[in-house]
Amino acid sequence: MQFIFLFFFLIYLSFSSFNCQSQKKFLSCGIVKSVIGSVYGNLPSQKPKIISNSQQIFLSETITVTKSSRCIIETAQEQTIHVSENSQIICDTILYNNITKAFPRLIYGEAFANSLDRFAIQFSSFNVFIEPNIEKTKFWVKYNKNSEEAIIACLSGVVQIMISSGSQTQLPSCYKVLINKSGIASDIITTTSKDYQKIASSAGFSLDTFEQISFCNEAQLTINNINKPPVWKKPLSNVCYLDQKFVDTIIAEDPEGGFVNYKLIEHPEGMKIDKNSGIIYYNPKKCGTFSVQILAFDSLNLQSSISCLLTVIKEDKIALKTKKVKNVLPQPSIAETIKQTPDEIKNVENQKEYRSKLPVNVILNFPYLKEPNDTVEINACGSYDASDSMAKLLFRFDVNSDNVWDYPTSGFSQECLIRHVFNKEGIYSITCEAKSNDLRIGKAQGKIFIRINPQANIEIKPTICGFGEICTLDASKSIVSSLDKQLFLARWDLNNDGIWDFPSNGNFGEAKSVLKKLEGNPPFMVALQIKDSYGLTSKAIAEIPVKKTEKEKKLEFKIISLFVPETLIAERPFNIICKTSLPESDVLEYEWDFDNDGTFEIKNDKSNQTYTFPKEGKYNISCSVKSINGEKAKAVKSVLVLNKNVKIKINIEPQNVQILEPVTFNADIKASNTKISKISWDFDGNNSWDYSSQNTPQTKFSYPKVGIYHPVIRIITDNKYDWYDTGVVTVYEPLQPKAIAGKNIYSNKNETVVLNGEGIAPKGKIILYEWDFNGDGIFDWSSKKSGKTSYKYSEYSKAILKVTSDNGLSAFDTVTIVICPQDMIGVKEGPFCIDKYEYPNKKGQIPTTDINLKTAEQICLKEGKRLCTSQEWELACRGFSKREYPVSTSQYATQPCNVLDKKESPNHIMQSGAMSDCKSYYGAYDMNGNVAEWVYDKNNNNTSLAYGGSWMLPQENAKCLSKLSLRGDRGYPYVGFRCCK
Repeated sequence: MQFIFLFFFLIYLSFSSFNCQSQKKFLSCGIVKSVIGSVYGNLPSQKPKIISNSQQIFLSETITVTKSSRCIIETAQEQTIHVSENSQIICDTILYNNITKAFPRLIYGEAFANSLDRFAIQFSSFNVFIEPNIEKTKFWVKYNKNSEEAIIACLSGVVQIMISSGSQTQLPSCYKVLINKSGIASDIITTTSKDYQKIASSAGFSLDTFEQISFCNEAQLTINNINKPPVWKKPLSNVCYLDQKFVDTIIAEDPEGGFVNYKLIEHPEGMKIDKNSGIIYYNPKKCGTFSVQILAFDSLNLQSSISCLLTVIKEDKIALKTKKVKNVLPQPSIAETIKQTPDEIKNVENQKEYRSKLPVNVILNFPYLKEPNDTVEINACGSYDASDSMAKLLFRFDVNSDNVWDYPTSGFSQECLIRHVFNKEGIYSITCEAKSNDLRIGKAQGKIFIRINPQANIEIKPTICGFGEICTLDASKSIVSSLDKQLFLARWDLNNDGIWDFPSNGNFGEAKSVLKKLEGNPPFMVALQIKDSYGLTSKAIAEIPVKKTEKEKKLEFKIISLFVPETLIAERPFNIICKTSLPESDVLEYEWDFDNDGTFEIKNDKSNQTYTFPKEGKYNISCSVKSINGEKAKAVKSVLVLNKNVKIKINIEPQNVQILEPVTFNADIKASNTKISKISWDFDGNNSWDYSSQNTPQTKFSYPKVGIYHPVIRIITDNKYDWYDTGVVTVYEPLQPKAIAGKNIYSNKNETVVLNGEGIAPKGKIILYEWDFNGDGIFDWSSKKSGKTSYKYSEYSKAILKVTSDNGLSAFDTVTIVICPQDMIGVKEGPFCIDKYEYPNKKGQIPTTDINLKTAEQICLKEGKRLCTSQEWELACRGFSKREYPVSTSQYATQPCNVLDKKESPNHIMQSGAMSDCKSYYGAYDMNGNVAEWVYDKNNNNTSLAYGGSWMLPQENAKCLSKLSLRGDRGYPYVGFRCCK
């Protein structure tokens, strides 16, 4: 498909100045690069012709690829489309977004394409347009003309799927979607290894399935964490009758399982929709065809729309008498419902039964995106009981994806609006349940992204530049969310004129720095804009500091502030700061005179000093500063030093806390010859008083961020003096618990396995143990007491233990349940499974050789296994008694194995298991001789190892510990492998 799309698009670009339909000569759309079998081209009003290599294809020409054939078409932009057998495409003009353009269309069959401008699928009553959103997008399309169903699979990049009826779907890498004859797109689901094999076969080229699977595993891990818009399941019926009440239900589903609301965008007069249920009400008063467009949106306001045509017709009155009305759904209000239901529903018992089946509709509203430590308002107050819209509901909320109710911690409450602070970045699932008076429960769920917004930051090197000099502008210290792995793109406006100068195309680029030469007149303003992987941007503007002339420096050099408390206490140290107009790097020396006697008590290069006055009195403190250029500046400040008639002993408990853990602040205060008029606390030492009281110093505070804080208490006495004391609080992240699932377990099929998980919670306790028995992401068992339970397993599985500590954090660990399939041997001491025979692990077949180590690893992965490690291979060969050979040494003298010095050996490779007695203690055949076997050895970086000897080596070189050091990047005729699990 893509190939057609590409070549038509190129044609359109090359000849956009022409009206393609009006030209007497057909315009070229592309060239056929490769033809296998029989391919035909058919221009309008001309006979079909055979298409061959290097032949041009023209606008309006239909290309037919017959059975057992295929072709590749290259567009003018050197993009290719692979068309498979039994397929037909056409390059033709189509009305797209009210503009007639040339597009390639798939009429039926299969096609694979690289990035195109657009591509189309030709249904009988509408077209489907496929538009790549990212460069180098690759996608595959299959269209069955008989059933009118199309499958679209995106291998890389992103494609936008637009249906001419009005609905849209975005298809990311490694996902596929089905579109039916009604123009409805199915759920977007992941592609599989079988899909990749099918696509490769269809396109006629070799697709690296292992590489594609690896790419998709990483892509889907990111994509699956992102919310998707609602998916349409049922559109509006397209016919109704004049003067008859028309009731229909449209359905869209939230892929994340949350609620969906509806809104009419375009509709005939008098049509209404229930925003919660999707029920359409309409009493048509005139015949005709009307356009209807409906918007569906979820709790995060992610939207999708659908458009359709509704035709109003007259209906014969006689037919009306016998007509059965279908799909007429009741109104949400029970009172309105009774008016529209049959008489048998109107008695009390039927009303109760009917009421019990109506849902509790939960409407959950909260913002889609917030930053850490923001207060998030979560509102479910719009929820209602469909059986009685005036009835009160009770609510409960889980706000952090841990399946534990947080508001309230037990039961339900009347609070429908809560506020919560998310402290860490992440994607959280918010769940609300509402309960009616008769215990019916409704539920809604959605996801919220907690992530910091990008913050652009410009660093200028050197910090001060001269005229004509080149300085470096660096964006590396810009801040983006850790969810983005600190990755971002940048662009620069080097003179802040609104035009992005670097990169030259004005787009964002990966380069984080740029050079600028200072020319012209100051000020030199620059602008930076960064964009993170979510598309969020941030802009910063900075002025490049320019080196001043000597005269300017003298005029500007001064002391901006001399900070010291106006009232000090004798014999108590205090801090003083002298700040100048120059950066500290340009200051040579600070000189301090504390008692105004002309003698400098302190001389150094620090602007921050500590000093203690020995006795009370009034003093003038002076700070004299010398710059690196020899200029001087001076400032003086008067202070009053008092005897200590207020004593403060600060008490903080605890001093080492986790984020949001309450801290108690208190102080012992003794005042003599004065009274205390005010007590204040500055919890984070930022000179802002957070708490004040006239009579008590005790209070509590919780720190929202990690750090070392210096809280300050201030005492104001009735003589207007201030008294201070300072403490220290260290705030750290909540300690992560540790889950211990235990060692891997060997088991037989359908045997009950005991799982004994443990958890460790530093500075706390484990409050919940959970087990996911089969690794499907659903935790099947939980306990508040211990992690010990049992489960009956029928196949090889991985069980996941989750433990949650009392600080709300969780940890995970995995244990493997080793149950070996029939073609493998179990090694209980491992535990692990090993192939019974050398690959392909089938008795009577010649082992596979002449492949390198990487290929052997890939084959095992494809089988759902892995290449055995050297330790596993040795254990399977030697057994727990550590034999020299797979069988005992005494047996080996008569044991027939395929080695060079055995008379039974044919001196060539034999079928696996041909020597039936040549097997190990566990029952693995041919571990001694026949072919050597590749193993995975992570500790050996230079050479690769093959164990067990071969038919080309004597018995002495075919022991369990015998190994060959070979090149892993090539194959050998005497080296094969077997897989483990």
